[in-house]
Amino acid sequence: MIYKRMAANLRAQNWLAIGIELGIVIVGVFIGTWVANWNEGRAESAETAHRLDQLRPELDRIASRADLVRQYYVTSRRYAETAFAGWAKDPKVDDNDFVIAAYQASQIKAMSTTSQSWADLFGSDQLRNIDDPAIRDPMLRLMTYPSENIGLTRVQSKCRDDVRSVISDGIQQRIRAKCGDYFATPDALDFSLPNECPLELDPEEATATAAELRRHPELVANLRLHLALVASLLNDVRIYDTAARRLREELRR
Repeated sequence: MIYKRMAANLRAQNWLAIGIELGIVIVGVFIGTWVANWNEGRAESAETAHRLDQLRPELDRIASRADLVRQYYVTSRRYAETAFAGWAKDPKVDDNDFVIAAYQASQIKAMSTTSQSWADLFGSDQLRNIDDPAIRDPMLRLMTYPSENIGLTRVQSKCRDDVRSVISDGIQQRIRAKCGDYFATPDALDFSLPNECPLELDPEEATATAAELRRHPELVANLRLHLALVASLLNDVRIYDTAARRLREELRR
C-alpha cells in the first residue's frame, strides 16, 4: 500500500508526502534489522551460556587430575630420596629398596589438553559473546594454553631412559606388576603411584642390579635434572589448573 501511495505522490510531485513515506520505509527497515539482530544476539548469548554450563564437568575433571598429578610426584619424590640414599650407600637403604626406588623415581605422569579439544567443547567463535572478563580471561587462557607445557614430553628425561637400560626387563616387569600405576577406585578419573612397594627381589639379583646402578654415577645427576623437569611441569599444571578453578568459581556465581 505504501508503495502505491509513493507512486501516486511522485506523479503529483508531492515531495513532502514522498519524504514522509520514504522516511517510514527507512525507519521500518531499520527497526526490522535491529529486531533481527537483537534476536540473533539473544540466541547467540543463550547458546554461549549453554556451552559454558556444559564445561562444568570438564573443569571439575581438570581440578581432580591436577590434584592427582601433584600427589603422583609427591610420591615419586619420596622414591627419589630413597634412590639418592641408595647411590650414597646409606646403610638404612638396602639394595632391594634402592633398585625399586630408582625405577619408581623415574615414573612419570602428566595432564593432556589441546586447543582443538577446547574449541570442540566450547567453540572459539563463542568467546566474543562473553562480556564478563572474569569469565572470558580464564577461558581464553585455557583455550590457548600450550598443551606441550603439561604433556608427557616435558618429563621424558634421560634419567628415565638410562635407569631402564640398567635395570633388567624381568625386574621392571615385576615392579610394574606389583607397584605400577593403578586406579585407586573403580570410578577414579586417573591413575596413581603407590606410596610403597612391598616387592621382594631375589637378594643376589637385587645386589647385582644395585651394583650396576652405582657403576653409573651420572644417573644421580640425571635424576636431579629429572626432578627439575618435574618441578617445571608442576608449575605449568598449577597455572593451567588455576585458570580452570577460577573459571569454575565464576561460573558457579
